[in-house]
Amino acid sequence: MYRSSYRKAIIHFELYRLLKACLVSGGYSNIEVEPELVVGNGSADLVLTRREGGKDEHLIVIEVKSGLKELSAYDNKAREQVKAYANNLNADYCAVTNGHFVGLFSRTGKDFGYYHFELSEDCVKRFLDDLFKIIASEKEKLSLPVAPSREEIGKSANNLAKAVREVFRRP
Repeated sequence: MYRSSYRKAIIHFELYRLLKACLVSGGYSNIEVEPELVVGNGSADLVLTRREGGKDEHLIVIEVKSGLKELSAYDNKAREQVKAYANNLNADYCAVTNGHFVGLFSRTGKDFGYYHFELSEDCVKRFLDDLFKIIASEKEKLSLPVAPSREEIGKSANNLAKAVREVFRRP
């Protein structure tokens, strides 16, 4: 548990730092990254908020999961958690990441897919640029490399398990 929490904290901090840096370098001076924004009885890990004319508009809620489990970004419980935060904050977009993959979807149910993700300035900049194009309805998906779906991963795991069983059945 401790190791998982520690890993999540590292991912959370590094993603926060990269988002802040990329927003500044990208000229998005009216958008802030809010860490650990209190929402009901919990807190949203990271929220991008546009500040214009004295009004705050929450754009996206990002839930960070431990990178120790490769599939933690695919977790349905995490999707529901971030969606609840987005509903409460009236944010249209949600993301779940573990520092290896990122899933992007809208709180109304539109799924933009899963993508390979890394904690680098280039990757976070591409994610932000694509996100803002999606928000402006100019794009349907991210330019990051597409990650396999949960079903494809399950199928690959089953095929691998079958192959291993066959190897051990041979005389």
